[in-house]
Amino acid sequence: MPLFSVVTVGLGVGGHVLGGGSPPDAATLTLLIGVVGLAWRVLARAEQSLPRLIVAVYAVQAGMHIALLSPATGSVSMSGMTIGAVSVPPGAMWAGHLLAGLGVAAWLRRGERLFWRLVRRTGQRLLAPRPTPMALQRPATTPPQRRPGPSLVGARPVLCDPLRGPPR
Repeated sequence: MPLFSVVTVGLGVGGHVLGGGSPPDAATLTLLIGVVGLAWRVLARAEQSLPRLIVAVYAVQAGMHIALLSPATGSVSMSGMTIGAVSVPPGAMWAGHLLAGLGVAAWLRRGERLFWRLVRRTGQRLLAPRPTPMALQRPATTPPQRRPGPSLVGARPVLCDPLRGPPR
């Protein structure tokens, strides 16, 4: 969980700095890693649906924006930004954030599905009944019943038929 939080915050801060923002101080980074780690720890208790992951990703994204736009880290707003000599309009920035959030949520959902499938399969294998070796099996308490064959009472043998004789 801590590694996932560090990667999440690292990607967010990296995008913030590449977008023209100033790097946050160590206290802000530590706070972000702790809050993101707590959020992911709560979500990691059970398999999450795609809509729930989308909400979680956008909430983390918004929280990081608020933390990174604080007076201590400089002032960058969502009204547009300048990367080098290129000015990015606000609509493009919003669209980029929305697409990135959807992509991350879809990627997380795929990982969730694979992880929980592995957990279920492992659990099934560990909890499945194992066949007992023949030497350890108890003998049956009653002998197996034999199925009776056809009844021969009243049947005449074919070789003793009185109406039949030698060929003529």
